[in-house]
Amino acid sequence: MAGSEKIGKIATFYSFKGGGGRSMALANVAWALASNGWNVLAIDWDLEAPGLHRYFHPFLADPEQVRSRGLVDRLWQYARAIGSSGEAPEETIERLSDCSDIVQHLALPHAARGKLGFIGSGRQDEEYTQKVGAFEWGAFYKRFAGGQYFDAFGRWARKSFDIVLIDSRTGVSDSAGVCTVQLPDLLVLTFVYNRQSIDGTAAVARSIHRQRTQLRRPIRFFPTPTRVEDKSEAAHARRHAVHRMRKLFNRSAEDLDRELRLNEIRHYPWCAFEEKLAVFEEDPAERGSLLQEMHGLASRLVDGDIGPVRVDGEEMARLWRRAAFTDPRLADLLIVRDQSLSEAAPVLTTWLEEALINDDDRTDWRSALAAACVEISQLHAGGAFGVEVEALSKGGVDLARRLAQKVGDPDADLTAELGRLLLVRANFLQAQARSDEALDALAEATTYFRKGDHANGLQLARALEWQAGVLQRTRAYETAISVWTDAGKTYDRLSESEPRRFEDVARTFIGLAASYSEIGAPSRAVEACRRAVEALDRAAAEGVAVVPSTWAAALVAYGRCLLEAGDLRDAEMAVTRAAQHFEDKLESSQLRASMAEVFALQGEILKTQGHCEEALQVVEHAIALLSSASSEAQRHGSLTAVPMGGTASRLHILRAELLLARGDHAGAAEVSGFALHHSGIADVGRFRLRLSEVLVLASMALEDARAVDEAAGQMYYEITRGSDDEIPERSRRALQAYVTWSSDRGRHPFPTLKPVVANRFIDSLSSREV
Repeated sequence: MAGSEKIGKIATFYSFKGGGGRSMALANVAWALASNGWNVLAIDWDLEAPGLHRYFHPFLADPEQVRSRGLVDRLWQYARAIGSSGEAPEETIERLSDCSDIVQHLALPHAARGKLGFIGSGRQDEEYTQKVGAFEWGAFYKRFAGGQYFDAFGRWARKSFDIVLIDSRTGVSDSAGVCTVQLPDLLVLTFVYNRQSIDGTAAVARSIHRQRTQLRRPIRFFPTPTRVEDKSEAAHARRHAVHRMRKLFNRSAEDLDRELRLNEIRHYPWCAFEEKLAVFEEDPAERGSLLQEMHGLASRLVDGDIGPVRVDGEEMARLWRRAAFTDPRLADLLIVRDQSLSEAAPVLTTWLEEALINDDDRTDWRSALAAACVEISQLHAGGAFGVEVEALSKGGVDLARRLAQKVGDPDADLTAELGRLLLVRANFLQAQARSDEALDALAEATTYFRKGDHANGLQLARALEWQAGVLQRTRAYETAISVWTDAGKTYDRLSESEPRRFEDVARTFIGLAASYSEIGAPSRAVEACRRAVEALDRAAAEGVAVVPSTWAAALVAYGRCLLEAGDLRDAEMAVTRAAQHFEDKLESSQLRASMAEVFALQGEILKTQGHCEEALQVVEHAIALLSSASSEAQRHGSLTAVPMGGTASRLHILRAELLLARGDHAGAAEVSGFALHHSGIADVGRFRLRLSEVLVLASMALEDARAVDEAAGQMYYEITRGSDDEIPERSRRALQAYVTWSSDRGRHPFPTLKPVVANRFIDSLSSREV
């Protein structure tokens, strides 16, 4: 057909159930058409379980799709370009519906007379799952003119290619609806011969037919049974399929029976082992082969004569060798990765010991082994095999370091891989509460990400941000400030070409502000938060759709720093602006948790203004909102990062302090005591100190000597282990009251401390220094 018509066709391959060979059929039809001179585009629209690229990997420059942008990347790019206004300028739709820039052109063998382009599901990096999970098809259609966009996409595709083949999502979903209702001219319905698959396929086909009839856009169906074990034994299932589909396809029983027989694709055992095009396995002249069946299906799709093309066997063998395993140990390593740790550890240990000794062994094998050891050990960081996993983790990093630093072989990819494995090692160490060693691993990782012309800017920024967070949690605030600043500058450089990095810039400034607050530098904290908000403003101006929770994090941090600096008016303005970004959109657990942060700050402001009863009402509402967010996340098994720790701590502190101010000593003691002993709430030292202050004062009013002593002891611990030389004024007053209260009752304060230590600390309360 190439060149004979200007407007091409879109054909979607759909299956109601997975495992029926849908992707296999599409890939082989794509090869059949391209080898016969057609200009073909194949699209992997199965975003949740992409796999079409594996059939094409011998011809792809990026076989694992780790560098190539794909469909989900383009959809996010378009959504951000449209922005939060919901308007869809025609030029934006037309510009971004042209996907020429993300088409990967396959390097087909010389005998192929046509072209085959491929659009993958998306870049298979660490953010892929999040990008797919966060994409809301309903919102895309409603707020971002998704229907207009896909109409324009269809026009571009038909104009640019002779035929477009879409590998659709299995089952019933919004994304499958785009592929089966809005876009296609032809619909290949693949199903296996069992009742569930036949009935489900018929039901979906009826729905599609009804919708297309309402749109006055007819569609041509190609019912295609797959994995047919024995055609002679399929008669009963075929009769059932004819019964369920005959009226739908407006065919006689005889005609539909004939079509099903013609379209049937037999089960070929070799297909089950790996994703492999039939041209690599079968001779084009072989009759009754999968290759011939696929060319037959291609012929019926395009109403043309599509026959197998004879290719150079040596060229095909060379292409397959390039893509397949060149070292059998790599295949063995994949098997070991799927084994239990008790089975895998001895094998990995033996291989690792040999690889550390034998510097002449293959680099690809040693690199893959290093990665497997480090990654498998990280999965079992908290398990029973402590010694074994530590040896694998450390040994894997040592092997990767040896490869990266090999004299005469300065390999940038190996250096970046070492940096990546050091990050995995840092995660392993953190899981074992070995923060100092984790910091060493993170620091070493950043040195490798900085090296040479191949420095990985995003990996460097992520490592610096992680390092700063660990430093902050270990109270090394001065060093954290330096690293936060470095991370922010790195993200800022990336934002010049990637506007979405402005959100990362904002996040680092929020972290920087927290460190400044900890060292008592409120003016610097305010400036850091101001720059965080400024970065989000720049992101929005560049068309990045900044989500409400991100705005809330920045504006709440800004408001809190302003409050600490005594600027009540601007703090109230920050709260008001943060609330405006929600506009009653509290449908998700993350949004409710973010709104709870806003209420927490509002409660602090009201408390500072002396409106304690109103503040208590706001805080109670925020706690209920946060509780519902946490319950929903647990109920749905959500991995969304609901910010429970800091927000919950602030709310419980506020509630306890407000109850104390009201004179409800029992309530204040109950709330502060619960928060102090509840894992994940009072996880920051200054939070624990404030909670302990409330508990000391409330317990004294209740004459609960044991609770008073425990709370005072907690205050001593938090003050003496902190990095500040000066005791906070509020803490000093609470502890002086405790000393006086104990003396009036003839008791020794701080009974768990040695008398000399207790007396020295009591004396320091007068000097205000530890």
